[in-house]
Amino acid sequence: MKKIILFIIFFHIILLVLTVKTNNIPIQYDEINDSTVINYKDINKNEIVKLELEDYVIGVVAAEMPASFELEALKAQTLAARTYSLKNKAFITNDINCDQAFITEDEMKKRWGKNFEKNYNKIKQAILETKGKIIVFDDELIDAVYHSTSAGKTQNAEDVWKYSHPYLKSVMSALDSKSPSYNAEYKVSEKKLLDIVTNFFKLKDKKISIKIKERYDTGYVKTILINKTEVKGTELRKILNLRSNNFDIEKKGSDYIFRTKGYGHGVGMSQYGANFLAKEGMKYDEIIKHYYTGVEIKQITDVIDNKEK
Repeated sequence: MKKIILFIIFFHIILLVLTVKTNNIPIQYDEINDSTVINYKDINKNEIVKLELEDYVIGVVAAEMPASFELEALKAQTLAARTYSLKNKAFITNDINCDQAFITEDEMKKRWGKNFEKNYNKIKQAILETKGKIIVFDDELIDAVYHSTSAGKTQNAEDVWKYSHPYLKSVMSALDSKSPSYNAEYKVSEKKLLDIVTNFFKLKDKKISIKIKERYDTGYVKTILINKTEVKGTELRKILNLRSNNFDIEKKGSDYIFRTKGYGHGVGMSQYGANFLAKEGMKYDEIIKHYYTGVEIKQITDVIDNKEK
């Protein structure tokens, strides 16, 4: 009995000693089972539980990337998902508004039906073959953002958000033009568009004139003129729910037509781009280093060791 009690105490001491902060998120590394434990909050139950990181990543990859994608693309997604989940969070949630999408095994079975076993095993293989691997820049976890489809080039982080990172710079992703999500069209009546923009931007205009003022070098729209008001392309994308802020505008009769290229914010890894690169023979580490400039791939234990020194 004493041996059992001593073992339990010793085990908890190990977890306590190996509890570290990786960019502000407390994680626990279980040395005995070679596993990383995270804090996971189910917003439907409003409770925080301990969850094995690799089990969480399976649910993220299943939700975020088609299982039909190439294995090397799925591996690249596991690294992005694993790294993103550990960056700057007190806990991880299943709230897609502030975190990555996540589905349970039951949801996978509903989504995949008879293909569940094949798809699950394929994603599990991608997880196992990259277990514990994360993406770092200067030995710090990166902000491993990703999106569905670029417009032929990815965007610089500073062109979309209020911050920049040396590893989130625009790169070519020309094969994205083959993606089913590459082209889209949004049609809106002149009256409805006037209502939307006047309400959102607090304008008092009775008529509307809209045109692109400036683009970034990547082709994405930087600014738009709505009558005499200058608006960011990312803002217009948000209020009109456009797939991308790389678009053209056409006035046709009483309608405006927005033709977009790409799907998502366009920063970091393009998921369809990753799949096309994998089809071309590129390995997951090469895909990661293509989309995230100047990064390295390391094990979580390497980061833990560095934090403890």
